[in-house]
Amino acid sequence: MNQIPQAPDRTELEYQTAQDSAHHHDQLLWTTAGIIWGGSLVLLGFALSGQSEGSSRVLRTIIAAFGLGLICIVWRFALVWRAVRNRKYEVCRAIEALPGFIHKHHLREGREYPAGLMTRWYGIVSVAFILVWLFVIVSLWCPMADR
Repeated sequence: MNQIPQAPDRTELEYQTAQDSAHHHDQLLWTTAGIIWGGSLVLLGFALSGQSEGSSRVLRTIIAAFGLGLICIVWRFALVWRAVRNRKYEVCRAIEALPGFIHKHHLREGREYPAGLMTRWYGIVSVAFILVWLFVIVSLWCPMADR
């Protein structure tokens, strides 16, 4: 006879919802960062190529300020989305610790890399972009920076 599939219990449903939300926020963070970093490189190309063509310093400064602002905003978004993701994973870990819960994905003892490693690398890349944009702005307005 055909058995009627049983609906997942509340704990399993809460676990799956928290895990799906954590994955969504992690993917949102890296997708947005990739798009903004790529766009920032394109803007950097515009800001630097205009230097040899003698285009307006004001226009190139606006482009550089916009690029700098984008990097700062997406860094802020990344920190917020990371916090949301981590809270969702805390829910998963709490449920995994319950007796009888089969899935133990988040309670593994060994890790391939230390916690927070990607956040540190994200910060390093963001600071590098910020420094490059600041250098572009300074080089546009201070003749000594060209030497």
